[in-house]
Amino acid sequence: MDNFASVGKMLDRSLQERNRLFPVREERNDAEVKEALSEFVSLINEMRQQESFVPDPVHTEKAESVIERPVFLCGAMKSGTTLLLELLDGHPELIVLPGDSFVWGRLTKENPPSRKLLQADWDRWLKRMVNPTGQAPFWVFGTKVHPYFEFTQYLQYWYEQFPETWRSSELSVLLSFYCANPSRSSAPRMWVEKTPGNEFNLEVLLENFPDARFIHIVRDPRENLASLKKLYQTRSWRWDPLEVADRIAGSCRLADEYLKKLGQERYHLLTYEQLTERPAATMRELAEFIGIEWYNALLKPTVNSVPAHANSMYEDRQSTGVVRKMTGKKYHSVLTKQEQRIALGTLQDAKKVGYLWEKTLSDSAMLVFSNGWNRMKKIVFSNVR
Repeated sequence: MDNFASVGKMLDRSLQERNRLFPVREERNDAEVKEALSEFVSLINEMRQQESFVPDPVHTEKAESVIERPVFLCGAMKSGTTLLLELLDGHPELIVLPGDSFVWGRLTKENPPSRKLLQADWDRWLKRMVNPTGQAPFWVFGTKVHPYFEFTQYLQYWYEQFPETWRSSELSVLLSFYCANPSRSSAPRMWVEKTPGNEFNLEVLLENFPDARFIHIVRDPRENLASLKKLYQTRSWRWDPLEVADRIAGSCRLADEYLKKLGQERYHLLTYEQLTERPAATMRELAEFIGIEWYNALLKPTVNSVPAHANSMYEDRQSTGVVRKMTGKKYHSVLTKQEQRIALGTLQDAKKVGYLWEKTLSDSAMLVFSNGWNRMKKIVFSNVR
């Protein structure tokens, strides 16, 4: 246990530094976090070889009862998916996986998955239980070692109960999270998963979980693009506003298509603006859609019931455990004129989900330019290919 204490202190120190730096990622701190997490995982895996484990039949029975009742959250990155997940987190009838799972995008790449890949994925999830979102709160199961050990043992147990598929991998993580969680619900009824862009994999989700329900959050594409620009800049990612705007528009388009296809009983659409300006009314509608009782916890963003810090790219919107109202339009000061023209190119798809922008003469000119630019880019790229 001395090794765990030493690694735990080093890991906690580097994680608190990461939280202080948010949303910026520093190379030195990143390296420290990765090294400490890897050491922690190694110690847990050593512990697995030395200690016996017997699954708790009460926990496994309750976990198994929710397998076919998932709720998938959909929406573009920085559209409010994290806030939505964290508002659902504290409800006693839900098992809410922390952070983004990133499972379903890989279903078409390797199916069934290899044992080696699954072990790497399980190690990734163990790290996620320590560092779920890249900022506080950390240590999802608390600071004691045993729940993390149990989590890895349950992963092995649950995976052996199912065929070798990515669905099995997702379920193994979900059910292990529940069984090992000291804060587990005593009467779970369904589970919630979130990965930005789930809507682009929705047919695969339906194939694996035919009775699933979906909640799709959209955001004014101009504000969505501005927030993503700030994220890309702080992480030094390659910034292509046309590519990013196209994905935002695609998310809006799919929201409209799947709402018509699945109907309001299976597919619920809401906006980031509704959620932040009228959280109580919006969450009550959401609770009714899912079929869960109202709890005030639905108004408090948490990670495994611990107050969560907003992952907003704007300092005036960063808070802990509360929903902050929107304050004015941010995109004017973040997006260049050309980027604003690109954002206007999403207008037709934005209208499908309720965004009715009032265009000025300047906006109309921008829109004409944007449509022409997008057509030209498609022609150029098609010729290159």
